[in-house]
Amino acid sequence: MGRTGDISQVLRVGQAVEVAIKGLDWEKERFTFSLRATLADPWDKVGTVYTRGSTHTGTVSRLAPFGAFVTLEEGVDGLLHISKLGEGRRINHPARC
Repeated sequence: MGRTGDISQVLRVGQAVEVAIKGLDWEKERFTFSLRATLADPWDKVGTVYTRGSTHTGTVSRLAPFGAFVTLEEGVDGLLHISKLGEGRRINHPARC
């Protein structure tokens, strides 16, 4: 579960949820909760699902001068280094593959 700008896309009024308390500001009467902190960490299973040498499909989430960040599943992102892009050709930026 990623960040959301509109909480109504994730929760509805009256819905019961389990959250972790992240912060309490009594002066401003603000409380900070985390729904994600109560969920399983997707990185706990990475070693068994994504083994060395296996092939997986992902979505390029961001390009950087040194490579592409690929999302394999929600919460699991990895870097595909620029040296692995370009099918053997030397490239200066992943956007130019």
